[in-house]
Amino acid sequence: HVGRFLWVSFQVDDLCKAESDFEIRQALVNLPRSLSEAYDRLFSQIGDNEQIKYISKMFKWILSARRPLTLNELAEAIAFDVDDTSWDARKIPTMSRLLQVCKRLIEFDEESQTVKFSHYTVQQYLLSHLSARKEFRFTKRDANNTIGELCVTYLSFSDFE
Repeated sequence: HVGRFLWVSFQVDDLCKAESDFEIRQALVNLPRSLSEAYDRLFSQIGDNEQIKYISKMFKWILSARRPLTLNELAEAIAFDVDDTSWDARKIPTMSRLLQVCKRLIEFDEESQTVKFSHYTVQQYLLSHLSARKEFRFTKRDANNTIGELCVTYLSFSDFE
């Protein structure tokens, strides 16, 4: 079962972070019991409100995209909100930091320069509404509606008149 191998991979990663015998024993006691618990832990480790805003948008774009988005496309897609009226390069976030924050959830393919969920179970977890963080609880329809609104906003920018 693929999910079990992924779960084991998460366990090994957690153990490898330990710096001492004591930390290894602590990690062993606190290992997640299931893949869902492992995802709960990963989602709870996502940082501040600004990162959460961007990462939530990243998840929605990756979920809704008809094809894998390039890193540059994703960066521009998450930069803007429905209340924006023009394109502003200063709003485009530094993707390397965001990818680092959610590195076990999102994967960057250097060859194709595209971004995708690291495993199909990440998408399943998101859509099952199990996340302990309300920012990451949404339906596919919610994601599509948000993306649709952002696309209309983007196409309505004054830059394109």
